[in-house]
Amino acid sequence: MNHFPSQSLTLPPPGANLEKNHCILVVDDNEAIHEDFRKILGGASAEAEFDAEEAEVFGHKVSLPSRVEFEMGFASQGAQALELVKASWAAA
Repeated sequence: MNHFPSQSLTLPPPGANLEKNHCILVVDDNEAIHEDFRKILGGASAEAEFDAEEAEVFGHKVSLPSRVEFEMGFASQGAQALELVKASWAAA
């Protein structure tokens, strides 16, 4: 899953109004670390679906706290991470 297209770096002008961004780039050569981030920060929609199904089966309402959904990118080395960051800035 690579959400960072490969292009060159373009920085926004100083003082530009930037929207909140919930994008995380995990850089680690251990694939298990990548998986941990996927487990912890991903899956918000799967949990919500399960809770909705549980509520339907047991006939009660479930009050779910809103969760921020993260777009995640993964790199195993710094050079690869830099290229992903450059591409992300260019796509913005």
